[in-house]
Amino acid sequence: MNELVVSTPRTEVVDALLKAQRALGSQTVLWSQALATRLGIHSTDVQAMDILGRRGPLGAGELAAETGLTTAAVTSLIDRLEARDFVRRVRDPLDRRRVSVEFNDAITIEEVMPLYADLTNAAAAMLDRYSEAEMVLIERFLRETREMLRRETERLRADAHAEPAG
Repeated sequence: MNELVVSTPRTEVVDALLKAQRALGSQTVLWSQALATRLGIHSTDVQAMDILGRRGPLGAGELAAETGLTTAAVTSLIDRLEARDFVRRVRDPLDRRRVSVEFNDAITIEEVMPLYADLTNAAAAMLDRYSEAEMVLIERFLRETREMLRRETERLRADAHAEPAG
């Protein structure tokens, strides 16, 4: 039985928001890939660097959990980033068995941060057009969207033996 879908101003706004959200996600992936190409690294490496930038130094296991990569893949990722001097392995002074990965700040500031400058300036200029209350709402929406995506990512990863869709 075909259902009649009634379009209302709210459903139209929700539809427009969902489409804009998907387009933002796609454009973010494309920008990240362009950044990776410019740096001569993998797009996954860029994501790992972003995680380290937000979370601070992490162990390989923690980075694997954050990215969803295997520990072997994360070891290769760290090796690649370390070979380019973007990160370094640092032994924990209290537990010599524990090694964390941290940014090489000098290289990051010199090679990576300039590539973010135009984007950061454009974002700041864009945000100048919004009131403080609007920015609080936008921040809440983005935070809640990120949490929703984190949960959905975990759900997709939960069944590693699931048949591919299609």
